[in-house]
Amino acid sequence: MNSHQNARLTAQGRARLIKRIGEIGIVAAAAESGVLVRTAYKWRARFEREGPAGLRDRSSRPRRTRSALSAQARARVLALRARRDPIRAIAASLGHPYATVQPLAIAIEAGLAVQLPLVLLVLPVLLAVTQRTVPAAPFRANRDV
Repeated sequence: MNSHQNARLTAQGRARLIKRIGEIGIVAAAAESGVLVRTAYKWRARFEREGPAGLRDRSSRPRRTRSALSAQARARVLALRARRDPIRAIAASLGHPYATVQPLAIAIEAGLAVQLPLVLLVLPVLLAVTQRTVPAAPFRANRDV
């Protein structure tokens, strides 16, 4: 992985910084390397925790996305919106934040979120939901009709 153009230290520069910290102290080594003392402490702590591997460049890409819904959760949202359940109630029943469920629910109502694989996942859920004693209201994607 390459360092970005504004990076003060490359992996070799970080190794040099760690070596100089041992020789002349952290404040002087940070000044010599042109980085903040706070940055020098960060690299020293990472080196102590992970060894030389900790000085390598890392990806800034998130390891996971909090707001992503699984295919099963998406199917459940589709089924519950078909029953006209409120978005807040759906979010609460799934254990997801409203802000995660709401964009999908809006896309469903606009007819943008229905895809064949999702429909195939939803069929068993829809059957289970519609077999309740209370009849479900008909689902209309467009309210103007």
